[in-house]
Amino acid sequence: MAEADPLDDLQRRLRRADLLLLRAIRRQRARPSMIAKGQFWGTVITDDEVDELLVSHGEIALPSGVDELPEALAATETLRDAQAGPLGVLARTHALTAVDRDLLLLSLLPEVSEGYGRIFAYLNDNLNLPFLTVGLASRVLATHRRQRLDVQRRLLPDAPLVRRGLLVLQSVHNLEYHATQRLVLEREVFRGLFVPEGPGPDLEVVGEGQVDARGEQVLPFRGDGVGDPRGDS
Repeated sequence: MAEADPLDDLQRRLRRADLLLLRAIRRQRARPSMIAKGQFWGTVITDDEVDELLVSHGEIALPSGVDELPEALAATETLRDAQAGPLGVLARTHALTAVDRDLLLLSLLPEVSEGYGRIFAYLNDNLNLPFLTVGLASRVLATHRRQRLDVQRRLLPDAPLVRRGLLVLQSVHNLEYHATQRLVLEREVFRGLFVPEGPGPDLEVVGEGQVDARGEQVLPFRGDGVGDPRGDS
C-alpha cells in the first residue's frame, strides 16, 4: 500500500486556517474605527477607535445568520482533530489541545505563503507587523475576551507549545509585552510537517518524562546535531 503523502493532509487542514482568518477579517471590517480610517488605515489611531476599545476592547460581533461561515468553520473541527498525518502524530505525542493544534496551524501559514503576512498586517492594523503575534492569534481563535485570555495562556513560557520548543516566542521592536510576542514555528517541526507520517529519519522521538543533564524534560522532537533550543542559561 502506497504511503500517504503528508501534503494531502496538510492541504486539508489549511482550509480551517483560511476560514479562521476569514472570520477575523470580517470582524475587523465590522469595526467602526476601521471604516472611519479609510485611506489612513494602518497609520493612525482615531479617537473613535480608543472609545471603541474602552467600551468593548474591540469585540465587535457580526450579525448572526449572515452566511454559512460559522457552520463551515465548525465542520473543519474534524480536520483539526484528525489523528492521521504528521500534525496528528505531533498532537498525540505532546497531548496537544484543540487550541494548541490551531495555534500550530496558524503559525505555519507564513511559512507556506507570503500572502498570509499581508493578511496578518491587515489584522494587526499595522503594515510593520506582517506576522502572527500572541495577541493576534488570540483574536483569530477567540471571539470573547475570556476566551482570548485562555488562548494567551496556552502561549506562556511554561505552556506545552513553548516549553517543549514547538513554537518560539520572539520580541518585536524591543517590546516585551506578552501580546506583542511573535509566534514562529520551530524549524524541525516545520520540516516534520512535510515528510511522511512520523518524525523522519533525522529526527529522534524522545519518550515523555525523560530529562536532560540539568533535570529538565527534553524535547520529544530533536534534530541530529541540533542543540537544545532552550539555550545553556
